[in-house]
Amino acid sequence: MTCNVSETDSCGEGGICVSSVVNVSSCYCSEGYVFNDSGLCEVPRIPMAYSAVASFCWLCFLLVLGKFLRLYVWFFQQLYLPASVIGGIIGLVVLQVARLDQSVSQFMALNFTRGWYNLAGFLINIVFSSLFLGTQIPNVKVIWTQAGPQLMYGMIIAWGQWIVALVVTGALLMPVFGVSPLFATILPVGFAGGHGTAGGLTPTYKTLGFPNGGDFGLASATLGLVFSVICGVMWVNIATHRGWVKQERIDASKEVKISIRGVYAVESRPSAGVQTVRASSIDVLAFHLAVLGIAMLIGYGLKQVLIVIESTSQKLKDLNFLSGIPLFPLCMAGGIIIQLAVEKIQRINELIDASLMERIASTSLDFLVTSAIATVDVSAVAVDIAPLLILCTCGFIWNFVMLGCVSRFLLPNHWFERAIADFGMNTGVIATGLILLRMVDPECRTPVPADFAFKQLLHSPFMGGGIWTCLALPLLSVLNIWVVTVIAAAVFSLWLLSFFFYFRKHYTETCGCGLCAEEKPTSFSNQVGYGGLQEMGSQEMNGVCVEDENGDK
Repeated sequence: MTCNVSETDSCGEGGICVSSVVNVSSCYCSEGYVFNDSGLCEVPRIPMAYSAVASFCWLCFLLVLGKFLRLYVWFFQQLYLPASVIGGIIGLVVLQVARLDQSVSQFMALNFTRGWYNLAGFLINIVFSSLFLGTQIPNVKVIWTQAGPQLMYGMIIAWGQWIVALVVTGALLMPVFGVSPLFATILPVGFAGGHGTAGGLTPTYKTLGFPNGGDFGLASATLGLVFSVICGVMWVNIATHRGWVKQERIDASKEVKISIRGVYAVESRPSAGVQTVRASSIDVLAFHLAVLGIAMLIGYGLKQVLIVIESTSQKLKDLNFLSGIPLFPLCMAGGIIIQLAVEKIQRINELIDASLMERIASTSLDFLVTSAIATVDVSAVAVDIAPLLILCTCGFIWNFVMLGCVSRFLLPNHWFERAIADFGMNTGVIATGLILLRMVDPECRTPVPADFAFKQLLHSPFMGGGIWTCLALPLLSVLNIWVVTVIAAAVFSLWLLSFFFYFRKHYTETCGCGLCAEEKPTSFSNQVGYGGLQEMGSQEMNGVCVEDENGDK
């Protein structure tokens, strides 16, 4: 791990911080010491027998406990907190109490949380590898026609959030609090990316010299999730009284009252997937996991290529850019490569089920979020709590302004339904956006659920943990923060110009954007049903009209 030569014990007991290349220092353990899960040196301790089993069981217990608390405790139901977040918070509290006694803390780390620190960096690769597997890659033109304005609005919010984070960090937090330029990424990583992205980027933050970045990202994600639910419900109530949505839509949402417990009614429980192969040849779950492993192998190979390229030049080594690119977007590329190859052979394509891939990804995400939250370094976050709260407050204000003031002018129809879905997604997770959308459109009578799902196929690969999020981290480590701000502002301007010169003309004509959109015919295709979307392979459609308890996107 990276360290600070000027700080004593920055590598832990028995650790030595050695400067290897310009601006990069690494930890080395003295003889008789080993690295622990946190990357620090310590005296090796012998764990109990089956400590790995105990660690897995403890993680499972936290998840189940979180589920039962969501099922029976009103407070957690009202916040729509996923079981993984609840379980992770309980685990965090237990571990913080254990830290009051060093011997107890060491015993817990050795026998009950063994390997937890490495889970996020591994499981996030599974999540991203599965994004397009079993899902026919859709035609970009179809997505643009169906959900162009929704995509445009989502991109404006996401890129604007980056600009807010970069400007606030560069103009205020860096000169006043002396934070790293990478501190700016905490807002979009936590808000739009969520717990999964924050946990998965922890190794990258450490590589780039910001070892506590993952902890701050998880704290930001938790604040954003709570904020999105509380303020989202508040906005729904305001919209009802102001007549922005129909009152009967909210009253008809009986399913919302049931689903807050996080369960399906017995008579309407959906299938988790289909068995595409016979168990006599290979178990269907084993087959899908093996396909995911191949996608991850391709991603791993791409990562090694980047490292080899970087090693050919000392300038590239000094920049530390290529090695700073996380593994999981490359695993996503591996999944796309496999899917594109599979689509050429339809018989093989039928062997991969998108629903099973989604279940594997969701399972990985639940364990990832629980372990990541439980192992947050609270002491590190507490040191810079002031800049964290300032940054998150600015993010809240930006999302408030977009939802309450700007969205009605940018969206062609059903502006509040569209805006509330993106508000939930860009401050919490996709599931939060869907929950808020169901409160105002419980029976999916508007085209918004379909458009929102279509939009995600182009939005998610780039923002909220996608390609740009992963590239922004190494860019901030090698470029001035204002250069990255200019890049974000340029892309933001392009999306804003697309509204003025394309979307306003094609979707609102002479009516005036947002002024009479509810009365005029929409250019969106209202005839595309959810079944049709599933035929096109929209993985998101599995959760459009049902609650998805995933802790991330």
